[in-house]
Amino acid sequence: MPRYVPDPKNPGQVIDIIKLLRGDPLTPPPVHIDGLLKRDLWTRQEALLILAGLDPCNVVHGGYPIGSIGAGIRYLDGTASAQLDAQGLQHPRAQDWLPEFDRLKGYAAGHDMNERKAPSEWIAWAESKDFTPYWRAEPQPAPAGDTCIEGEDAAEFIECANNGGEPIDWRNWVGNRPVLKAGDAARLMAGLEPTLHKSLEIARNESAGDAKQRARKFEEWAASQGMEHASPADWLTWGQSQGEAVHVGFRLAVEQYAAPAGQAATESTQPGGLKTDDIASAFSSIFAMPRFLAYRKGLSDSKHGICRGSTGGGRGRGNQRIHNPVLVATYLRHKGAPIDKLNKAFQEEQCLEPWRAQWKEKTPGWDIG
Repeated sequence: MPRYVPDPKNPGQVIDIIKLLRGDPLTPPPVHIDGLLKRDLWTRQEALLILAGLDPCNVVHGGYPIGSIGAGIRYLDGTASAQLDAQGLQHPRAQDWLPEFDRLKGYAAGHDMNERKAPSEWIAWAESKDFTPYWRAEPQPAPAGDTCIEGEDAAEFIECANNGGEPIDWRNWVGNRPVLKAGDAARLMAGLEPTLHKSLEIARNESAGDAKQRARKFEEWAASQGMEHASPADWLTWGQSQGEAVHVGFRLAVEQYAAPAGQAATESTQPGGLKTDDIASAFSSIFAMPRFLAYRKGLSDSKHGICRGSTGGGRGRGNQRIHNPVLVATYLRHKGAPIDKLNKAFQEEQCLEPWRAQWKEKTPGWDIG
């Protein structure tokens, strides 16, 4: 069956991929990756295949952390080795993909092959290893608009697909707004422009359907946990704690534009937060519970745990980070911490007094315990 791809020599026209390869056997055909970039998440195994220019449907056999690819290699352009062999052809990347795949396998050694991340995060991971997928070698023109992620083609593509062809104006939403409402934050964390998607109802075959489902989850979780408004940085910290992927564009915007977590400008009377040791002491009755011992370590872990998005540094030891007590308590509550212990901490711990009214306002059963 013929497979047609855009004809490089005749813009706007298509050509049978076999005919294209016969005419130019050294240049890889155009790839079909748009659909893959629209996915919310790739597993690490899928990412290794895609980054090496292979279709993620290829069968991988055994090995650790990942084995060898089975017979019948299928490339991102849709061709298969068996199809090309039958035509007396060899794919232009037949000699390149295996060493590239093995190189990526080496970087992934010791990691879970089922770990899931956004496509743009896997691309950034590869590029941090000085590996650029061949299908990204030619820079694509950035969409018009004021966006802080012009170097993140995959993130822009997702935003444009979700929002009528335009990227999100992150300067407006994150740079100019010290506080975001829950509904706006939920949409932004899912890669949706809030003004375009006031309703999260999903129409049939809607391109933004997956993003709307994710925004619904964020909105519902925020409502159940009493999160009504917070700074962009605090929303990022909270969103990452929910186990759902946060759109990479939102994370990059917070890193570029936003004030540190816990420092929303509209609550000028509230201090920025507490240091790691003070937080650990204030909630010691929770962190002493066996199931929460690991979360104490997460307070000072800059890459994992519940401090992601917190401000680093401060004088003294390097693990003394700054945390918003209400966000930490909300996270612990979400993970099953007893509400009476959390309430008691806010009632009795002097260092939590500046946040007592905020916790009381958002928390049922304040008088319990």
